[in-house]
Amino acid sequence: MIGYVSRHKLIFFVAALFLVIGAAVQTLSAWIIEPLVNDGLVDPKPEVIRWLPIALGVLLFVQAVSNFVGSYAMAVVGRGVIANLRSDLFARMMVLPSAFYEQNSSSRLISKLVYDVEQTAVATTDTLTSLIKDLLATLGLLGLMFYLDWRLTLIFIAFVPIIVVAMRLASKRFRVTTEKIQDSVSGITRLTREAADGQRLVKTYSAAEQVIKAFDSANQTNYRRSMKRSLYSSAVVPVTTLITGVPFAIIMYVYLNYLMVGQEEGLAGTFMSFVGALVMVLSPIKRLGKVNEKIQIGLTSAKSAFEIIDMEAEQDTGTLAIGRAAGALEFNQVGFAYPWNREVVLSGINISIQPGKRIAIVGPSGSGKSTLTALLLRLYMPLEGEITLDGVDIKSLSLSELRAQFAIVSQDAILFDDTVLNNIVFGSGVDIDDSRLKNVLAAAYVNEFINDLPVGIETKVGENGVRLSGGQRQRIAIARALYRDAPILILDEATSALDARSERYVQNATEVLMQNRTSLVIAHRLSTVVSADEIIVLADGKISERGSHMELLAKDGLYAELYYAQASRVAKVNPDY
Repeated sequence: MIGYVSRHKLIFFVAALFLVIGAAVQTLSAWIIEPLVNDGLVDPKPEVIRWLPIALGVLLFVQAVSNFVGSYAMAVVGRGVIANLRSDLFARMMVLPSAFYEQNSSSRLISKLVYDVEQTAVATTDTLTSLIKDLLATLGLLGLMFYLDWRLTLIFIAFVPIIVVAMRLASKRFRVTTEKIQDSVSGITRLTREAADGQRLVKTYSAAEQVIKAFDSANQTNYRRSMKRSLYSSAVVPVTTLITGVPFAIIMYVYLNYLMVGQEEGLAGTFMSFVGALVMVLSPIKRLGKVNEKIQIGLTSAKSAFEIIDMEAEQDTGTLAIGRAAGALEFNQVGFAYPWNREVVLSGINISIQPGKRIAIVGPSGSGKSTLTALLLRLYMPLEGEITLDGVDIKSLSLSELRAQFAIVSQDAILFDDTVLNNIVFGSGVDIDDSRLKNVLAAAYVNEFINDLPVGIETKVGENGVRLSGGQRQRIAIARALYRDAPILILDEATSALDARSERYVQNATEVLMQNRTSLVIAHRLSTVVSADEIIVLADGKISERGSHMELLAKDGLYAELYYAQASRVAKVNPDY
């Protein structure tokens, strides 16, 4: 956190300077009580009466200005730290390995980015303000008390260790309860996201009451944990007050019964100044007692954020640049298992794909089809074997160089809550090629519906394209792949969730997309891959069969079984099939 604060060292210096001035003025305010009592009330002196009101006014003005400037400047530092930390956290999340996202829900990440980072403001504003101003004010006032009467001051200081012990005990509880509150906020975020994403399903199944009940449970958990922390928080100041009240009473007793006897004139002013300093020092001490709570909240939240910032980014050790690839791909004895589950997903995979060829990967669910594409893009690294692109091991290429060779269209077309245009040119830089864009819109059949949208290509599609139909989303995804103009195309169940009319549009657009490109088609619906140059059948992570559509049917193996089973289901729905 100190490193983040140092990014704003100039404004932090201004804040600290004015907070120091405010602390010094507070000490002067206690000291001025002595001449006010002795020379203004007990034994009035005209020259003192003339300057004392002016001095008090100046002190009040300086204190007001210093408190405002110091607090506001510290708030600027705090918000700057939050902005920097949030940017760094998001930037780190964007380069973390895919395994990280497999093991962390989006709601948990949102909670860290929004709630946890926000809580660090406590550590960088209220905490630093109190540590500078209140600590200096406490030291200044204690110094004045020593100057006025060191014996009475020692009585007060004797109780300081008790205050420290009380704060240490409270700190442990604050940290534990804060961590639990963070977990409960993550649960609330998750349920909110799921309810918003699945609102149609909730309504269709009349499950609103069930969802509300689950949310209320999470909300009540957060409430109970927050109230537990509030209990500790509310107890800190009263306990500190009780602890400091005891030495105050002892000081009064000792002074009135022993020290006042036989003392010289002016003692009243000195003692009133001492009592004023003692009363004043109680407030910063109480706030310093609360600082520990804020530190625990801030540090717990910061730790949550730094755990991600300190994670190692996905490995990018490649250095070779090959320009635009021809598109030759080869898997040589590739094996793989996910890091969180050592069960083998792929084993002994050997595939050779020539530039411009169409290769289909089919097989039962869980056979490893999508894992192959993840390995191609180096979202994961194979445990054994190698994958080459144009004869070069993909580990030798930088991630940006490798991934620039691919475009992907998947079953769930991922669209951002932005315009149609920005979704199509996504990842292609700021300069838009109007000619290419025009051709892409026509080739992907986006022109068929673009003019019906409220503001055409500038229409925002909503979160994940919610304002568009499934077929429209797929056509925009295909337009995005066309605009990228990569030499290798991955089609992952691109038409499996569409109606017949939309599927026709998408299939026609897909045909255009696959022209002059190496194409890797992953499909459950085998009717979509009959024209592939080669069909590879996976089963239990291994290649079971390979060949053309007719060759595989002639083998009467797993592919034939899957194909005829699907054809039989279609025939029952459509007798003319």
